[in-house]
Amino acid sequence: MPIPDDDIDGIDGIDVDVDDLDADLLLALADEEQAPSGVLQALLTAVAGPWWAPFVRRAAGLLDLDTATTRDLFVGIADGDRWMPGPGDGIDLFHIDGGPAVAGAITGFVRLAPGATFPHHRHIGFEDVLVLQGSFFHAGTEIHAGMEAPMPPSSSHENRAGVGGCVYLAVSRDGLAFDGEEPIGPDDPRA
Repeated sequence: MPIPDDDIDGIDGIDVDVDDLDADLLLALADEEQAPSGVLQALLTAVAGPWWAPFVRRAAGLLDLDTATTRDLFVGIADGDRWMPGPGDGIDLFHIDGGPAVAGAITGFVRLAPGATFPHHRHIGFEDVLVLQGSFFHAGTEIHAGMEAPMPPSSSHENRAGVGGCVYLAVSRDGLAFDGEEPIGPDDPRA
């Protein structure tokens, strides 16, 4: 039997209080044909949180920030005004000020459109990368969401996004250098 919309609090606002749901209602919600539009996704979000929720603690550690501040940064991913064009077509950057342990590092989110390639570059210092969405190819290996790809000093490479594109967090200590260019540090306007 279909579930009437008025049996779920917050349908219009996509705000489901999981404490108010009983087992029969949960089973009915799992049946997409019975559940009112949007309720299943709202339930999953209420239980699991937004897509980026599993990454907040790890990202906070990489950025040397508390989880509340890091959570606010993740919320900002959806704000198009926070992004700026990157060093090539299909590349966007969202710069972040990390905590004291990463002072002097280039920190931020990198978004690659499907198939876009972050240009070949060399790392001056160590770089930590945490893939948040999609995947990219590095040295013949596909790095998926949830995986980390540490880059040692003096390593050089390019990253090509997978078919679904990619969003990752990068903390690049001491900067990087694109082929034939002077190194870029955190204070450089290109960073």
